[in-house]
This record gives sequence, C-alpha cells and structure tokens, in this order.
Amino acid sequence: MSSLYLVEPRSQDLDTPMELVKSYYKYDGHDFDAGLVRESLEDLIKKSLLGRVWFIDLIDANHAKNKNIGYIILTFGYSLEFHGRNAFIDEFFIVETMRGKGLGKKAIELVLQNTKPFKIKAIHLEVVTANLDTYEFYSKIGFIDRSHHLLTKKI
Repeated sequence: MSSLYLVEPRSQDLDTPMELVKSYYKYDGHDFDAGLVRESLEDLIKKSLLGRVWFIDLIDANHAKNKNIGYIILTFGYSLEFHGRNAFIDEFFIVETMRGKGLGKKAIELVLQNTKPFKIKAIHLEVVTANLDTYEFYSKIGFIDRSHHLLTKKI
C-alpha cells in the first residue's frame, strides 16, 4: 500500500515547484512567466494567511519515495454565501506518469483534512471546459457544478 503526503516547501526551495508549475501551465494551456510565478509562490509561502502550497510526495508499497509527484495550491477567502471562510484550489497538478492511480483523490482528501484547523466552509475550484477527464474526476469526488460562471478581469 502506498502513502501520500503533503509537504510545505520553504521559499528557498522554489526550483522544484517552478518546474511543476511550468509543466502544469503547459498541460492546461496557461501562459508561463517564470519571474511572476516565482514572486507569487514566494509571497504565498511567506504569507500563510493567504493560503498554502504543498508538494505531493508518495511512498509506494516497496518503500520507495517519489518526491514531488505534483503540487496543490489552496488560497483562502471569505464568503457570506458560504457563511465564512472558504478556499479555492487554485492549482492542482500530478505528473503524467502518476495519473490514473487514485492519487488525485487521496491528495484532495489530504487537503480536506488539512483545512480543518482553518474552519473552511467550502472549497471551490475551476476546470478548463475542454478537460472532460478532470471535470469527471472532480464530479466523482463530490464537487458540483453550480451553474455559475467564473468571470475574470485582470487589473
């Protein structure tokens, strides 16, 4: 049986998350600006009131450790509609060779456990509409489509 762990990086350990973020952005079709990503990651790691960054590590049945098979970023907010503090899974990525093994579900379960001290009332996420596999994955683990559209204006 394998064990999954969430590990918080330190701001001086940003080379690995940068590579993972770059892979995720390529996979999901986002523009990647290394300087802006590094700055944002450092800010999030240093200011824990904003959220959490976690590496996803795996120790398999043979006790082999696979470090940094992915990452997840959770940011914090507040909502009257959800009666208090909420969170947003801003980014979630598992390297391609580790997908389809139930690790994504385990990672989300760990995130949910880690949010208990923060008294999170709801967790939100967004899915690229063309990514039907990811949409199905999130639906199966309890995320619902509220028929709302996320609109964004960069400032």
